Amino acid sequence: MRNLGNRLTLQSPTRGFSIELGSVVTIILATRLKLPISTTQCLTGATVGVGLCNGDWRAINWRMVLWIYA
Repeated sequence: MRNLGNRLTLQSPTRGFSIELGSVVTIILATRLKLPISTTQCLTGATVGVGLCNGDWRAINWRMVLWIYA
C-alpha cells in the first residue's frame, strides 16, 4: 500500500473513498462470477482510474504502474 500512496497519483480522502469503493465493487462482482482476482491489481486499477478522472494522463506515474503489474 505504501507504493499506492501519493507515488502513483495524488490522493485525497474523497479519492481514497472512490478507490476503495471501486475496488470493493470489482472484487465482489468477480467473486460472484467465480473469477480469480488479485486485490493488489484491483486496487492499482482503481487508483489509476481515479487518477485519470483528472482529465490528464500525466497525473499518473506510469513507471510505478508498470512496476506493480510486472
